[in-house]
Amino acid sequence: MKEYALLNNNAVLMIRFTGGYDGADVDNAVLAIIKHLGVEQGRCIKSCILDLEQVESMTLRDTDFARRGLWLRQLQATLGLTGAIHEHVSQIDFCVVEPRLDHVREIYHERLRRVNKKTRSSDSNGYPCLGRSDKIGPSRRA
Repeated sequence: MKEYALLNNNAVLMIRFTGGYDGADVDNAVLAIIKHLGVEQGRCIKSCILDLEQVESMTLRDTDFARRGLWLRQLQATLGLTGAIHEHVSQIDFCVVEPRLDHVREIYHERLRRVNKKTRSSDSNGYPCLGRSDKIGPSRRA
């Protein structure tokens, strides 16, 4: 399941995933949200926070580099951009709250490794050449 919020006049998109994470859930959620918002509001997004902390299971489906290229082309069309999508997305800050469960976090890291496999430059967040990023590890609860 996913839920999202827009903050700071739609400049910050926060998407929280819970339960099972299958395939390209982040990619699909981003596209669906931008389609719902419309082109102008979608282009206003300057930061994206992906909260995976409450994900309880995850698959390795849709984790190849070719899938990332397809998503970029879909994003370009959704945003109505005629120029290079990398230029637009490189201006977006990404922050990932990693899954709290160890076995899910291991699968998440394997997903990142697979998506980043053929890239020249990769960020640790799984969005190769897509912009600046920070990741936030799982919170530790006492």
